[in-house]
Amino acid sequence: MRAWRALSHLFPDRKAAMQREHRLTEAYVNVFQGHPSKEDQDLVLINLAQQAGWSMVSPPEASDQTLRHHNGKRYLFAQIWARLSLSDDDRMAIENAARREAVMAEEFAQEGM
Repeated sequence: MRAWRALSHLFPDRKAAMQREHRLTEAYVNVFQGHPSKEDQDLVLINLAQQAGWSMVSPPEASDQTLRHHNGKRYLFAQIWARLSLSDDDRMAIENAARREAVMAEEFAQEGM
């Protein structure tokens, strides 16, 4: 199983928010317009999973509109996910990395970063 790199591993310092955003933007550009490295691919896939709320559950009090919105994001990522040829170990590693990224994003939001 290969190591899946996440921004939280590359830039663990909370003060490195601009570096994280720059690196993520660079990874997206490389994936969609250039010659991506494995790290670029890892970062984009993990970010997409995190942004889609792939491993998140909507709260019971969520409105119908919120549920449809969240389900739509997860459905879009599911279309990408279903087309990838990954081992079960890699799939689990990506899901774990996406959860770590979501926790980091929530911590930053609470700190006002």
